[in-house]
Amino acid sequence: MLLSIGCQTQNRPAFVVEENSPIVGSNRTMTESLGIETAGGAFSPLINAGTKTPCEISVVLCYPQRLKNHRWQDEMIVALFRGTNQLTTADHLLGRVQIMVIPSTPRNTQQVEITLSITQNQILLSARDNISKDDFEIIPSFK
Repeated sequence: MLLSIGCQTQNRPAFVVEENSPIVGSNRTMTESLGIETAGGAFSPLINAGTKTPCEISVVLCYPQRLKNHRWQDEMIVALFRGTNQLTTADHLLGRVQIMVIPSTPRNTQQVEITLSITQNQILLSARDNISKDDFEIIPSFK
């Protein structure tokens, strides 16, 4: 997983994960961490509590392509959480998003760049192919 943190927003299609989010306090700092669920239900923070907003983080997720129902998997599901605990069971699930149409790559390993943007009142998510830089379709599947 590769991380890059910035405080500018990109001009890319984005999906609103949480509108009027309580994650941003009155002093424009994050009151909770924002992250994803990884193996074993672990909470992996991408943006830590105390970070000044607006801010943005991009992470490249690599995963092996698998057969699903006798065809190559062309989707990835990312579970987004906010909280302060090490396990996602104790954190707040913002939702799961399905990233569609992921192309095959050499050695069957995809690289998807996920970008989370925090403004004063919302959390945005976008995804694109790390090689071609094409944007992926994002389909919400909340809770």
